[in-house]
Amino acid sequence: MSDLDFVRMPLAEKAKVMEAELKARHWYQGLVLPLVILPPKGRADYLSGNFENCSIWTGLYLAGEVWRWKATGDAAAKANADEALDGLLALETITGHPGYLARGFKEAEGPSWDEGLFWNTSWYQAGRYRWLGQVTKDQACGRLFGMWTYYDLVEDESRRRLIKESVHRVFAQVVKDGMRFVDVGDGSFRKLYPEHCGHIEFAVMALFAMKGAWQITGDELFLEKYRELVRQDHLRIAVEGAARKGNHGKGYAGIHHSDTHLVFMGLYYLLKYETEEEIRAYLLRSLERNFGMIETEGNAFHNFVYHSVYEDCGDDEGAVQALHQMPIERLVRPVRNSDRRDFDRTYPLPVHQRPGVEYEWASNAYRLDGWANADGTWEHSAADFLAGYWMGRYHGFIRSDE
Repeated sequence: MSDLDFVRMPLAEKAKVMEAELKARHWYQGLVLPLVILPPKGRADYLSGNFENCSIWTGLYLAGEVWRWKATGDAAAKANADEALDGLLALETITGHPGYLARGFKEAEGPSWDEGLFWNTSWYQAGRYRWLGQVTKDQACGRLFGMWTYYDLVEDESRRRLIKESVHRVFAQVVKDGMRFVDVGDGSFRKLYPEHCGHIEFAVMALFAMKGAWQITGDELFLEKYRELVRQDHLRIAVEGAARKGNHGKGYAGIHHSDTHLVFMGLYYLLKYETEEEIRAYLLRSLERNFGMIETEGNAFHNFVYHSVYEDCGDDEGAVQALHQMPIERLVRPVRNSDRRDFDRTYPLPVHQRPGVEYEWASNAYRLDGWANADGTWEHSAADFLAGYWMGRYHGFIRSDE
């Protein structure tokens, strides 16, 4: 394959290759491993790397495989979805405390050198496994997104019951703990919605979590909490609150749109299930404001969420083009574009010219430089491509032959 053959490759064919790449090195007991350190520097079983975001990206991968199954009827997609669901369910059972979650886990008899490379070092031992704590709203709600998609679209009653039970335990505990995600390892916590916080993504995630828990479990506890959040001005904050967009400057590869991605992830289901017109009006205004910030970036996930609501509004040419541009090889390499003078900096560079990132749809599309000291041993997964592509196929924004 020449350097740019992946740009010209049909997306359906590319999806097969990307799936195989993910399964070969980024798949462990139903979890997507977002970043692995390759042998000989890393473990031969690919369990060296960054496990901090297993929960959210496995949740999005699960959603993608459900969309794939609904779009194609492929039994392999259903099998992948079942396995990913099992991995997400294990994030609760691995902690040994019902209602409390891990971010990821791996089989290991003790600490390893790679655990100290990343910001989260809250690893705990559970028999022959180690699990990572300090769960945040991103991880718990990404897990919920995947489970909600499965619950919504897959008629598998035994697995739907498991989803219902786990979602109830987790979010009933969150409510009991004062809308906080508590780390049972050290007692620290992160808040689902901090007091006096005026950021859009916190408001949307809190509404999404309580709405999802209510839709899946039917427990009035969550409906009452949802209504309480509405009374507490969360809807206004979801529209008018501060939006953290990221830096359009030279940009280290880690500057991102992760907060914007959470907003779109939450609004996808809030707008699907909210029927009260006054509440929907606020949610639509939030969607419009946030899409206005990124509509020229060709972000497939954000575009497809927007057009799943506004089906006859605009086109997704830029989003589809971004999928074509995504490289199949996801090795982290040094990239420097800030010295170039051959492009208009008011528009993003093609995806394959940007520094590599863990998840494209949650990243700063205007990034120029990154990973100056990369040695080619770190590799990101293809979960972002697969979630974006299958969302587009399921909603009819991408043709099967495109």
